[in-house]
Amino acid sequence: MHLRVALYYYSFCLLLLCSTSISAQVFADDLDYRHSLNHIAVQEDSVDKDTLSPLPFPLNELKSQSAKAVQAVVNATTLTMGDKNIIRLDGILIPDQYTPSNQDSPIHTQALTLIKEHFTGKSVRAYYDRALREPPKDRSEHLLAQLVSDKDNIWAQKLLLETGLAFYWPSETTSSIASHLQAYENVARTGKVGLWANEEYAPKTPETVKANSFQMQIVEGRPAKIATVRDMIYVNFRQNWREDFTVNIPQNLRKAFAKRGENPISWQGKLLRIRGFVEDYNGPMIKIDSPEQIEIIE
Repeated sequence: MHLRVALYYYSFCLLLLCSTSISAQVFADDLDYRHSLNHIAVQEDSVDKDTLSPLPFPLNELKSQSAKAVQAVVNATTLTMGDKNIIRLDGILIPDQYTPSNQDSPIHTQALTLIKEHFTGKSVRAYYDRALREPPKDRSEHLLAQLVSDKDNIWAQKLLLETGLAFYWPSETTSSIASHLQAYENVARTGKVGLWANEEYAPKTPETVKANSFQMQIVEGRPAKIATVRDMIYVNFRQNWREDFTVNIPQNLRKAFAKRGENPISWQGKLLRIRGFVEDYNGPMIKIDSPEQIEIIE
Protein backbone atom coordinates (compact mmCIF):
# COMPACT_ATOMS: atom_id res chain seq x y z
CA MET A 1 0.00 0.00 0.00
CA HIS A 2 2.79 2.46 1.01
CA LEU A 3 4.70 1.55 -2.16
CA ARG A 4 1.65 2.33 -4.34
CA VAL A 5 1.21 5.74 -2.66
CA ALA A 6 4.89 6.49 -3.12
CA LEU A 7 4.67 5.66 -6.84
CA TYR A 8 1.60 7.89 -7.25
CA TYR A 9 3.40 10.75 -5.46
CA TYR A 10 6.53 10.28 -7.61
CA SER A 11 4.47 10.31 -10.83
CA PHE A 12 2.64 13.47 -9.75
CA CYS A 13 5.91 15.29 -8.97
CA LEU A 14 7.39 14.25 -12.32
CA LEU A 15 4.31 15.50 -14.18
CA LEU A 16 4.38 18.80 -12.27
CA LEU A 17 8.08 19.28 -13.04
CA CYS A 18 7.56 18.70 -16.79
CA SER A 19 4.55 21.05 -16.88
CA THR A 20 6.50 23.79 -15.11
CA SER A 21 9.40 23.37 -17.51
CA ILE A 22 7.14 23.65 -20.56
CA SER A 23 5.36 26.72 -19.15
CA ALA A 24 8.69 28.36 -18.39
CA GLN A 25 9.88 27.72 -21.94
CA VAL A 26 6.66 29.13 -23.45
CA PHE A 27 6.99 32.22 -21.24
CA ALA A 28 10.66 32.59 -22.19
CA ASP A 29 9.86 32.31 -25.90
CA ASP A 30 7.12 34.95 -25.56
CA LEU A 31 9.42 37.19 -23.55
CA ASP A 32 12.13 36.86 -26.19
CA TYR A 33 9.61 37.80 -28.90
CA ARG A 34 8.33 40.79 -26.91
CA HIS A 35 11.91 41.92 -26.22
CA SER A 36 12.83 41.66 -29.89
CA LEU A 37 10.03 44.08 -30.78
CA ASN A 38 11.99 46.81 -29.04
CA HIS A 39 14.58 46.57 -31.79
CA ILE A 40 12.30 46.82 -34.82
CA ALA A 41 13.91 48.87 -37.57
CA VAL A 42 13.50 49.43 -41.27
CA GLN A 43 15.85 47.22 -43.24
CA GLU A 44 16.16 49.20 -46.45
CA ASP A 45 19.39 50.26 -48.14
CA SER A 46 17.68 53.41 -49.42
CA VAL A 47 17.28 54.81 -45.89
CA ASP A 48 20.09 56.24 -43.79
CA LYS A 49 20.03 54.09 -40.63
CA ASP A 50 21.40 56.99 -38.57
CA THR A 51 18.23 58.99 -39.23
CA LEU A 52 15.78 56.28 -38.21
CA SER A 53 13.65 56.98 -35.16
CA PRO A 54 15.01 55.28 -32.01
CA LEU A 55 11.54 54.87 -30.49
CA PRO A 56 10.87 51.25 -29.47
CA PHE A 57 7.77 49.34 -30.46
CA PRO A 58 4.92 50.64 -28.20
CA LEU A 59 4.23 47.23 -26.66
CA ASN A 60 2.69 48.70 -23.51
CA GLU A 61 0.04 50.46 -25.58
CA LEU A 62 -0.92 47.52 -27.80
CA LYS A 63 -2.07 43.92 -27.60
CA SER A 64 -1.81 41.30 -30.30
CA GLN A 65 -3.67 38.45 -31.87
CA SER A 66 -2.00 35.10 -32.41
CA ALA A 67 0.46 34.78 -35.29
CA LYS A 68 -1.04 34.13 -38.73
CA ALA A 69 0.31 33.73 -42.24
CA VAL A 70 -0.25 36.32 -44.97
CA GLN A 71 -1.94 34.64 -47.91
CA ALA A 72 -2.02 37.61 -50.29
CA VAL A 73 -1.31 41.34 -50.49
CA VAL A 74 -4.36 43.03 -52.04
CA ASN A 75 -2.81 46.50 -52.08
CA ALA A 76 -0.19 48.35 -50.05
CA THR A 77 -2.51 48.71 -47.06
CA THR A 78 -4.70 45.60 -47.31
CA LEU A 79 -3.62 41.99 -46.71
CA THR A 80 -5.53 38.71 -46.68
CA MET A 81 -4.63 36.20 -43.98
CA GLY A 82 -4.56 32.43 -44.31
CA ASP A 83 -7.77 32.22 -42.29
CA LYS A 84 -9.42 34.50 -44.92
CA ASN A 85 -9.63 37.49 -42.56
CA ILE A 86 -8.55 40.80 -44.06
CA ILE A 87 -6.25 43.28 -42.30
CA ARG A 88 -5.99 46.95 -43.20
CA LEU A 89 -2.89 48.81 -42.06
CA ASP A 90 -4.16 51.35 -39.55
CA GLY A 91 -2.74 54.84 -39.11
CA ILE A 92 -1.35 55.46 -42.59
CA LEU A 93 -2.49 56.67 -46.02
CA ILE A 94 -0.81 56.09 -49.39
CA PRO A 95 -0.90 59.15 -51.70
CA ASP A 96 -3.25 58.74 -54.66
CA GLN A 97 -4.03 55.12 -53.74
CA TYR A 98 -7.67 55.80 -54.52
CA THR A 99 -8.19 58.32 -57.29
CA PRO A 100 -11.06 59.01 -59.71
CA SER A 101 -8.97 57.73 -62.63
CA ASN A 102 -8.28 54.41 -60.82
CA GLN A 103 -4.71 54.62 -62.07
CA ASP A 104 -2.08 53.40 -59.62
CA SER A 105 0.32 56.06 -58.40
CA PRO A 106 4.12 55.57 -58.45
CA ILE A 107 4.21 55.91 -54.65
CA HIS A 108 1.61 53.18 -54.19
CA THR A 109 3.44 50.94 -56.65
CA GLN A 110 6.64 51.25 -54.60
CA ALA A 111 4.76 50.70 -51.33
CA LEU A 112 3.02 47.64 -52.74
CA THR A 113 6.32 46.15 -53.87
CA LEU A 114 7.84 46.70 -50.44
CA ILE A 115 4.90 45.15 -48.56
CA LYS A 116 4.81 42.13 -50.88
CA GLU A 117 8.56 41.61 -50.43
CA HIS A 118 8.45 41.64 -46.64
CA PHE A 119 5.05 40.12 -45.85
CA THR A 120 3.76 37.76 -48.55
CA GLY A 121 3.62 34.25 -47.11
CA LYS A 122 5.17 35.42 -43.83
CA SER A 123 3.91 34.77 -40.31
CA VAL A 124 2.69 38.06 -38.79
CA ARG A 125 0.99 39.43 -35.70
CA ALA A 126 -1.76 42.06 -35.74
CA TYR A 127 -1.63 44.64 -32.92
CA TYR A 128 -4.33 47.04 -31.80
CA ASP A 129 -4.98 49.47 -28.92
CA ARG A 130 -4.81 47.71 -25.55
CA ALA A 131 -7.70 49.84 -24.25
CA LEU A 132 -10.13 48.35 -26.78
CA ARG A 133 -12.19 45.30 -25.82
CA GLU A 134 -12.44 44.02 -29.37
CA PRO A 135 -10.15 44.45 -32.39
CA PRO A 136 -11.32 47.54 -34.34
CA LYS A 137 -12.81 47.08 -37.80
CA ASP A 138 -13.70 49.37 -40.67
CA ARG A 139 -17.04 49.53 -42.47
CA SER A 140 -16.02 46.56 -44.60
CA GLU A 141 -15.36 44.48 -41.47
CA HIS A 142 -11.62 44.53 -42.17
CA LEU A 143 -9.44 44.42 -39.06
CA LEU A 144 -7.61 47.71 -38.39
CA ALA A 145 -4.19 46.87 -36.99
CA GLN A 146 -0.47 47.50 -36.74
CA LEU A 147 1.25 44.62 -38.52
CA VAL A 148 4.59 43.07 -37.50
CA SER A 149 6.36 40.14 -39.15
CA ASP A 150 7.26 37.34 -36.75
CA LYS A 151 10.70 36.39 -38.02
CA ASP A 152 12.19 39.73 -39.08
CA ASN A 153 10.19 41.94 -36.68
CA ILE A 154 9.40 44.42 -39.43
CA TRP A 155 6.60 46.82 -38.51
CA ALA A 156 4.68 47.54 -41.72
CA GLN A 157 3.56 51.07 -40.81
CA LYS A 158 7.03 52.07 -39.63
CA LEU A 159 8.54 50.67 -42.81
CA LEU A 160 6.27 52.71 -45.09
CA LEU A 161 6.43 55.92 -43.04
CA GLU A 162 10.22 56.02 -42.68
CA THR A 163 10.79 55.23 -46.35
CA GLY A 164 8.47 58.09 -47.32
CA LEU A 165 5.84 55.89 -48.94
CA ALA A 166 2.93 56.85 -46.68
CA PHE A 167 1.41 59.69 -44.70
CA TYR A 168 0.63 59.27 -41.02
CA TRP A 169 -3.15 59.36 -40.68
CA PRO A 170 -4.55 59.80 -37.13
CA SER A 171 -7.72 58.20 -35.81
CA GLU A 172 -9.25 57.18 -32.49
CA THR A 173 -7.82 53.67 -33.00
CA THR A 174 -4.22 54.96 -33.19
CA SER A 175 -4.29 57.79 -30.64
CA SER A 176 -2.22 55.82 -28.09
CA ILE A 177 0.71 55.48 -30.53
CA ALA A 178 0.33 58.80 -32.36
CA SER A 179 3.72 60.09 -31.17
CA HIS A 180 5.45 57.02 -32.65
CA LEU A 181 3.79 57.28 -36.04
CA GLN A 182 4.41 61.03 -36.18
CA ALA A 183 8.09 60.48 -35.38
CA TYR A 184 8.47 57.89 -38.15
CA GLU A 185 6.89 60.24 -40.69
CA ASN A 186 9.16 63.06 -39.48
CA VAL A 187 12.20 60.93 -40.38
CA ALA A 188 11.19 60.83 -44.04
CA ARG A 189 9.84 64.37 -44.22
CA THR A 190 13.01 65.86 -42.71
CA GLY A 191 15.19 63.84 -45.06
CA LYS A 192 12.89 64.52 -48.06
CA VAL A 193 12.68 60.80 -48.73
CA GLY A 194 10.07 59.22 -51.02
CA LEU A 195 6.91 61.29 -51.41
CA TRP A 196 8.47 64.17 -49.44
CA ALA A 197 10.86 64.84 -52.32
CA ASN A 198 7.82 65.77 -54.42
CA GLU A 199 6.50 69.32 -53.97
CA GLU A 200 2.99 68.02 -54.65
CA TYR A 201 2.97 66.26 -51.27
CA ALA A 202 5.09 68.73 -49.30
CA PRO A 203 3.40 70.75 -46.52
CA LYS A 204 1.40 73.68 -47.84
CA THR A 205 0.91 77.15 -46.39
CA PRO A 206 -2.49 78.81 -45.86
CA GLU A 207 -1.75 80.79 -49.04
CA THR A 208 -0.84 77.83 -51.26
CA VAL A 209 -3.28 75.13 -50.13
CA LYS A 210 -6.02 74.21 -52.61
CA ALA A 211 -9.18 72.18 -52.16
CA ASN A 212 -8.76 68.52 -53.12
CA SER A 213 -11.13 66.01 -51.54
CA PHE A 214 -9.20 63.04 -52.95
CA GLN A 215 -5.80 63.83 -51.45
CA MET A 216 -4.78 64.21 -47.81
CA GLN A 217 -2.77 67.40 -47.35
CA ILE A 218 -0.62 68.95 -44.65
CA VAL A 219 -0.85 72.66 -43.96
CA GLU A 220 1.47 74.64 -41.68
CA GLY A 221 0.65 78.14 -40.52
CA ARG A 222 -0.29 80.53 -37.69
CA PRO A 223 -3.97 81.31 -36.98
CA ALA A 224 -4.90 84.96 -37.37
CA LYS A 225 -8.28 84.67 -35.68
CA ILE A 226 -10.22 81.98 -33.80
CA ALA A 227 -14.00 82.12 -33.37
CA THR A 228 -16.74 80.00 -31.83
CA VAL A 229 -19.99 79.87 -33.81
CA ARG A 230 -22.86 77.61 -32.73
CA ASP A 231 -20.51 75.49 -30.61
CA MET A 232 -18.14 75.00 -33.56
CA ILE A 233 -14.59 76.34 -33.38
CA TYR A 234 -13.28 77.98 -36.53
CA VAL A 235 -9.53 78.48 -36.73
CA ASN A 236 -8.98 81.14 -39.41
CA PHE A 237 -5.52 81.69 -40.87
CA ARG A 238 -6.31 85.02 -42.50
CA GLN A 239 -8.75 87.84 -41.80
CA ASN A 240 -11.15 87.03 -44.65
CA TRP A 241 -12.78 83.78 -43.43
CA ARG A 242 -15.04 83.67 -46.48
CA GLU A 243 -12.12 83.02 -48.81
CA ASP A 244 -9.05 81.99 -46.79
CA PHE A 245 -7.96 78.68 -45.25
CA THR A 246 -9.94 77.59 -42.18
CA VAL A 247 -9.93 74.62 -39.79
CA ASN A 248 -13.27 73.45 -38.39
CA ILE A 249 -13.33 71.74 -34.96
CA PRO A 250 -16.69 70.25 -33.88
CA GLN A 251 -18.01 70.56 -30.34
CA ASN A 252 -17.64 66.83 -29.56
CA LEU A 253 -13.84 67.11 -29.81
CA ARG A 254 -13.47 69.80 -27.15
CA LYS A 255 -13.17 67.26 -24.34
CA ALA A 256 -10.62 65.25 -26.35
CA PHE A 257 -8.46 68.37 -26.77
CA ALA A 258 -8.89 69.19 -23.07
CA LYS A 259 -7.60 65.73 -22.12
CA ARG A 260 -4.45 66.55 -24.08
CA GLY A 261 -4.13 69.81 -22.16
CA GLU A 262 -4.93 71.86 -25.25
CA ASN A 263 -7.41 74.66 -25.84
CA PRO A 264 -7.93 75.60 -29.50
CA ILE A 265 -9.09 79.08 -28.49
CA SER A 266 -5.54 79.83 -27.29
CA TRP A 267 -3.83 78.87 -30.56
CA GLN A 268 -3.81 82.32 -32.16
CA GLY A 269 -0.29 83.12 -33.35
CA LYS A 270 1.05 79.61 -32.69
CA LEU A 271 2.61 77.57 -35.49
CA LEU A 272 0.32 74.62 -36.28
CA ARG A 273 0.61 71.60 -38.54
CA ILE A 274 -2.79 70.37 -39.73
CA ARG A 275 -3.48 67.28 -41.82
CA GLY A 276 -6.71 66.31 -43.53
CA PHE A 277 -8.78 66.42 -46.68
CA VAL A 278 -9.31 69.97 -47.91
CA GLU A 279 -12.85 70.89 -48.89
CA ASP A 280 -14.04 73.99 -50.71
CA TYR A 281 -16.29 75.70 -48.16
CA ASN A 282 -15.87 79.47 -47.96
CA GLY A 283 -12.34 78.85 -49.18
CA PRO A 284 -10.18 75.82 -48.40
CA MET A 285 -11.30 74.07 -45.18
CA ILE A 286 -10.21 71.01 -43.17
CA LYS A 287 -12.80 69.48 -40.87
CA ILE A 288 -11.17 67.79 -37.87
CA ASP A 289 -12.23 64.28 -36.83
CA SER A 290 -9.37 63.53 -34.43
CA PRO A 291 -7.26 65.81 -32.19
CA GLU A 292 -4.09 64.17 -33.54
CA GLN A 293 -4.75 65.87 -36.90
CA ILE A 294 -3.35 69.05 -35.34
CA GLU A 295 0.19 69.39 -34.03
CA ILE A 296 1.46 72.46 -32.20
CA ILE A 297 4.95 73.01 -33.62
CA GLU A 298 5.78 76.15 -31.63
